[in-house]
Amino acid sequence: MDTQFSGRGGFDRDFLERIIESINPIAIIGRYTNLKKAGSRYKGLCPFHKEKTPSFTVDPDRGLFYCFGCGKGGDIFTFVMEREGLSFVEAVQYLAREAGIPIPERRKVSGEISTLQEAAEEAHKFYKRQLSSRDGVLGMEYLKSRGISQKMAKELGFGWAKNSWDELVRHIRHLNLEIKNFEKIGLVIRHAETGSYYDRFRNGVVIPIYSMGNRVIAFALRSLSKDEGPKYINSPDSALYHKGKVLFGLNRARKSIRQMGYAVLVEGYFDVLSLWNA
Repeated sequence: MDTQFSGRGGFDRDFLERIIESINPIAIIGRYTNLKKAGSRYKGLCPFHKEKTPSFTVDPDRGLFYCFGCGKGGDIFTFVMEREGLSFVEAVQYLAREAGIPIPERRKVSGEISTLQEAAEEAHKFYKRQLSSRDGVLGMEYLKSRGISQKMAKELGFGWAKNSWDELVRHIRHLNLEIKNFEKIGLVIRHAETGSYYDRFRNGVVIPIYSMGNRVIAFALRSLSKDEGPKYINSPDSALYHKGKVLFGLNRARKSIRQMGYAVLVEGYFDVLSLWNA
């Protein structure tokens, strides 16, 4: 296989080449279009545009694809990125899992993005533990009232935020983490006058929002407070998350959407969940 590229996305070149060597591009691409052998290559209808005459080719020896109709082409990473709407890093992680290859820590390509992702994941672990604690009973009762079982809540990564102004802040301090990273993704807020920090999410069920690569990038809170405040509080836009570009649940639904050929859009988080339970 003569595919050539240097390390990309902060991954070592050897790791990327190992994925290339382990993945069967015909098996991966063949999930999206019917490929038939044509000499040393494979040919089929292009999965990126509508056509009646096959103009899409795959070279299994080089791990490359090209469509003579629309001009799309590249390696297997490019294919997954284009077809699944993933970033390069997410495509690498996706294919590594397909190949059963452990994913190593990558070099810091974007220090801020990597750091903010770690902050989001630490907060997610914290909220999930809270839901499993004695304080999370109210949260589980609410979820059950909405048709969400404990098993499903765990599978989807739901959490709980206590009725406290600084529960997450104290957790961050306890771990000696940089609180400004949590501020940048909107999980804690700095008081303008005192300079002290307080939690954005309090007294409610925490709903994680995932990227197409299944990494948590933001949160929403379903408040259970009895005051007249908003029922839902969302993470603000950040370097990790842009609300206008993310559809809640699309990371789980995209396979079914491809199979069915259509999507159903609903308004709220629990509307999405009710469709999954239907």
